[in-house]
Amino acid sequence: YNDSLILMMNFDNVSSLGENDTHVLDVSGNGNNGTAWNVDVNTSDCKYGNCYTYNAAGDNITVDNEANFDFGNESAFSACFWANVKTYSTVSTFLSKLDVGPEFEGWEFHTYDGGGDNNDGLSLYLLDNWAANDCIWARASGVLAGTENTWQHLCFTYDGSGTGTGVKLYKDAVSQSVAQACASVIDSSILNDQPLVIGDRPGGNSPLTGNMDDVMIWNR
Repeated sequence: YNDSLILMMNFDNVSSLGENDTHVLDVSGNGNNGTAWNVDVNTSDCKYGNCYTYNAAGDNITVDNEANFDFGNESAFSACFWANVKTYSTVSTFLSKLDVGPEFEGWEFHTYDGGGDNNDGLSLYLLDNWAANDCIWARASGVLAGTENTWQHLCFTYDGSGTGTGVKLYKDAVSQSVAQACASVIDSSILNDQPLVIGDRPGGNSPLTGNMDDVMIWNR
């Protein structure tokens, strides 16, 4: 694999690799394994092989070695995965390393409800202090409209520039038009001690309902 790949989870639950209902292997070789909480191993209707199904709050995969995902405001990083969302809520979280408050430092990739079914979209948070407007909030509104129960390849990239223009959001390998909220600038640290969570936010208040497959994160 490319040296910049720091996490790759196939979600295939392969027992010969030591995986089981609670242990999820990071096949990148970096040891960023995960613990599955309440998620179901899905052996059908997946994109490749098996996948995980998230049904409710408390269903998530918590990843070891949280410091490996402490990307600073000047650190480039990116992520991709396949997702099949059953229901879009106000926020349905795919990947999160967001503090639970009060400043909400960290980063998170989730669905965005722009108001009405036609405005369901993608959103990336890069936050130092939400209340003080020291944050990047990049949004692609409407790009998920009408896509419930459909497999899609979703990605984000951030170039480490500290500005919202350094964020790109992709659906099925197509770069989407991105609007900015917050100040669109972060000039302070976004680091925290929260774990990386797949399928929800630390604290469990923004769960995904649907399936995910083949999660990858790069430090570039």
